[in-house]
Amino acid sequence: FETVKDRLVVSIRNGYQNPLGEINRIWNEVYMNASMESVLNGYEDPRREFFFEPCAEDTGETVLHGKYKGIRQGTCFSHLLYASHSKIYVNKSTEPILMTAAEVWFLRAEAALRGWTTENAGDNYRQGVSTSFIQWGAGGLEDYLQSERIGADYIDAFDTPNNIEARCKVSPRWIETASNEIKLEKIITQKWLAVFPEGCEAWAEQRRTGYP
Repeated sequence: FETVKDRLVVSIRNGYQNPLGEINRIWNEVYMNASMESVLNGYEDPRREFFFEPCAEDTGETVLHGKYKGIRQGTCFSHLLYASHSKIYVNKSTEPILMTAAEVWFLRAEAALRGWTTENAGDNYRQGVSTSFIQWGAGGLEDYLQSERIGADYIDAFDTPNNIEARCKVSPRWIETASNEIKLEKIITQKWLAVFPEGCEAWAEQRRTGYP
């Protein structure tokens, strides 16, 4: 897998329906989480608008309209309270993505970083970000690759004890002189974004590496 056309999805041609789409659109139980909010908003990531919908309306005195707002996993909540938050783009007719070329470029970046290949980790990293941007139709790639922005602190819209300082302290810009651990964190953070919305894959990466 090297270009956007190289990808593996579950076909919906024979009547298969995306179960995540049903949970999202019928059950109304899928929203942006706090980690995604922190990274996407902190980075001002152009893919944000393709992953999630902005909040459609305010809730009481809480101004949310037009913002991308998430909820921390495990929060005890009322559907009516957090239902104003950003919903995922997936519906029942969305083809579930299993693997993309962007993911493969990040696999290659990590392999190069670990010395398993003779490729250049930074080149593969930048190719991974570029391929993901093309996949989603996002603009602003060159500015993003030079960005020094980091994750933003998460501020719960309704319950301040849920607030948490940003955990993601690395920026999108590749730094050749950085330590291998910082480089790995950059690779996995971008891979975590690139595999969206394949949550099982993202969770496996986070468990394996601790990032993001």
